[in-house]
Amino acid sequence: YDAENDADSDSTCGDDDSCPYDAANDSDSDSLCDDEDLCRFDAENDADSDNICGGEDSCPYDAENDADSDLICGDMDSCQHDPENDMDSDLVCADEQRCDYDAENDADSDGICGNVDSCRYDAENDADSDIVCGDVDSCRYDVENDADSDQLCGNVDTCEYDADNDVDSDRLCGESDSCPNDGSDDADSDNICGDADSCPLDAENDSDSDLVCADLQMCDHDIENDADSDGVCGNIDSCPYDAENDADSDAICGNVDACVYDAGNDIDSDSLCGNVDSCPSDSDNDRDSDSICGDVDSCSNDSLNDDDDDGICDSIDSCPNDSLNDIDSDSLCTSVDSCPNDPLNDMDRDRLCADVDPFPSDRLNGLLSDSNETNASSISNFLVDFTKSIDSNSSAEDNVAVVSAIVAAASQSSDDELDDAIVDALVEVGSTLDGSDTDTIDAFVDTVDTFASGSTDDIDQVENLEDVLTSVCGAVNSAYNPNSTNATATTFNQDSFSLTCSQPTDTDSGDLIVSTDSVSLVAYNSSSGATASVSTWVVDAPENSTDGTELLADVQGISISYDDGSSASEADDVDDGGYQIAITLSADTDSGEALRKRVSCKYFDRNTSAWSSRGVYLRGLEVGVAEAALSVSAICVSTHLTLFTITDDSEDAKGVEAKVQVVADRFEALSNVDLFSSE
Repeated sequence: YDAENDADSDSTCGDDDSCPYDAANDSDSDSLCDDEDLCRFDAENDADSDNICGGEDSCPYDAENDADSDLICGDMDSCQHDPENDMDSDLVCADEQRCDYDAENDADSDGICGNVDSCRYDAENDADSDIVCGDVDSCRYDVENDADSDQLCGNVDTCEYDADNDVDSDRLCGESDSCPNDGSDDADSDNICGDADSCPLDAENDSDSDLVCADLQMCDHDIENDADSDGVCGNIDSCPYDAENDADSDAICGNVDACVYDAGNDIDSDSLCGNVDSCPSDSDNDRDSDSICGDVDSCSNDSLNDDDDDGICDSIDSCPNDSLNDIDSDSLCTSVDSCPNDPLNDMDRDRLCADVDPFPSDRLNGLLSDSNETNASSISNFLVDFTKSIDSNSSAEDNVAVVSAIVAAASQSSDDELDDAIVDALVEVGSTLDGSDTDTIDAFVDTVDTFASGSTDDIDQVENLEDVLTSVCGAVNSAYNPNSTNATATTFNQDSFSLTCSQPTDTDSGDLIVSTDSVSLVAYNSSSGATASVSTWVVDAPENSTDGTELLADVQGISISYDDGSSASEADDVDDGGYQIAITLSADTDSGEALRKRVSCKYFDRNTSAWSSRGVYLRGLEVGVAEAALSVSAICVSTHLTLFTITDDSEDAKGVEAKVQVVADRFEALSNVDLFSSE
C-alpha cells in the first residue's frame, strides 16, 4: 500500500512507515520524521531555537550558545553574558552592570568602578590629592589636612598655617605675619612686636625711662615729663623746674632763685624780694611808715617827716608836733600841753591857762567875789560850760576838785538854777570815776554829801542824786576791791545818806542778797557778775516836800548793774525775776503813834513826782529785837528798782499796831523772867 514503495528505503512500506520519507523513522524520536524534522537527531528540535540542532549544539538549551564564552551554557550560566560569571560576586552579572569587578558597583558613584577606583568610597577621588581618600580624610579638600591643627581644614581656614587664625585680626595669617600677636604689626617699627613691646607705639621704648611711653606723654625724652608744667619739656627747658622759666631774667631759675620775680634778688638784703618789697632799695622798708622809702626819705625815722616843720625830724625832735619845741619849758610839748604857754599848766585847775586866766591862782576865777545873786548866776553859767567840757580825756581828780569847790561855795545858795547845774555837773563827773583812786572817789562822795545836806527833803533832788551814787558804785569795786573774787561791800556813811556798794552773795537758787543796817535786798533769779548800789537817805522833815506824803522810814535807793554795762530790768512777776526789799521803820515805837496807821510800800515815780504803789506791795512785817529795842521792818516786793520807802496811809493801822503790841508785851514779859530761878 505504499505507492512510493518505501520511498525512504527503510524497509518499511510507506503505509506502515510512521515516517515514509524518513529512512531512520524519526531518528531523534521527537515525533517529527526526519524529512520534516529540521533537527533529525535532536529530539528537542533545537530547544534553544538557535538554529543549531541539539546534537550539534554545544549549548542545546542556550540560544546564544554560551554567549559569554565562559564554557557555561546560558541555561546553566548564572551570568549568561558574563564570561567571568559575576566576578565581583555582587550578584549582578557583568552584562547587567557597569562595574563587573566591583562588588559595590561604584559605591561612591563617581563613574569609576571600585576595582579601578583609587578611592572607591570617595566620589571626588581624593579631591585634595593628599593620597587620603575623602571618606577617611578629615579634611577632604585640604591636601595638608589642617596643617595648623586648629580644627579648621585648609579649604575653609582663613589662615591654614596659623593655628590662631590671625589672632591679632590684622588680616595677616601668623605664618606670614611678622607679629602674629600684634594687630598693628610693630606699629612703631622698633622690631619688637606690640604684644611684647613695653611701648608698642614708641619706637624708642620710653627712652627717658619714666615708665610712660612716648605716645602717652608730651615729653618723651624728659623723665619728669615737664616737671614745672610750663609746656616745655625738661630736656630742652632752660629751667626745667621753673614754670615761668626765670621770670625775672636774672639767669637764675625760679626753683633756686631766692627772689623769683626780682632780678636784683633782694638788693637791699632785707629778706624781702623786690617784687613784694614796698621799698626795694631800703633795708628798713620805710621804717617810719610814711609811705616814703628810706633811700629817698629826708626823715627816714619820722613818719610825719618833720610834721611841725621845725627842721628837726620827729625821731630826734623832743616835741615832734610842736614847732616851738615846748616854748614854756615845762617839759610838755604843745601837742600834749593843755597850757602850752603856761609853765605851771593851769595851777588852779580851772581849765584856764595862766596866759589867759585873769585869776591864775583862783579855781573859780573870782566867782566868789561877786554879790550872792550875781554869783549864783555866774556859777551856773560856769558849771554849764564846765559840764560840756567833760569828756573821756578829762582828769576825774581835777573834775572832782572843781565841782567840790563850786558846791562848797554854793552851799548856802537857794538858787534852783544853780542846784540843777550842780546836779548835772555831779552826774557828768560821776561818769568819769571809773579807774579813779580811792581818794578821788571819797572826795566825790563828800561833795555829794555837802550838796545833799540841804536837799534831802526834796525827793526829786534825792532821785537825781541817786543816779550820781549809782555811778560811784560802778567805780568802787575796781578801786577798793581790785583783787576780790568773793562777795564784798564798801560803805560810805555820810551826814545826808549812807551808800553801800556791794557785789551780792550768789545763792544756789540764783538769787542775789545784799544787806545793810536799814534795808536788805533779795533779787530773785538774777544773773551773776552784778554790782548793787544801796543808799539810805535821811529825810529830816516828817512830810516829803514833794507831795506831802508822810514817811515812816528813810528813803532807800536801790539799783543793780552788770559787768556788761546793763542794768536790772523790770520783771513780769515779783517772784520770778522780781525783788524783795525789807525796810526798817523809823517810827518812834515808844509812842506807837505812827504804827497805829496803815503801813504801805511805795516807790517814787519821777514822771509824776509822787509816791506810787504800782508794781510794789507789802508782803508782811518782820518784828524783832535789836540792842534791847523793838525793831520793825516792812517786807516789800517789787517788779523794779528805784527809790523806796514806807508811807503812812492813815487807816486800818490797828491790825499792824496790835501785832506790834503783842510782840512788845511778849518782849516785856520775857524781860521780867528770872532765867536762873528754880521756879
